[in-house]
Amino acid sequence: MFYAHSPNGIDGTGVWETNQLHISDVATIAAGFGEAFGCREQASSTAMLHDLGKYSEQFQRRLTDPKEKGKDHATAG
Repeated sequence: MFYAHSPNGIDGTGVWETNQLHISDVATIAAGFGEAFGCREQASSTAMLHDLGKYSEQFQRRLTDPKEKGKDHATAG
């Protein structure tokens, strides 16, 4: 299972967000913005690629280990 976000509630609570759910949600939001410019599909596709780097082992380790150096999750996409 790959995750996009660790629990990040203000009080330390929250839920793990999977990459699959995150990418789907971001693509839907981007498609809505892109529709205003006649590029709904392009915006959706671009949004899906944006977080491709979140599938890297280093990024996944970073979610649980604050000592792990940050990973640029967007450049790969």
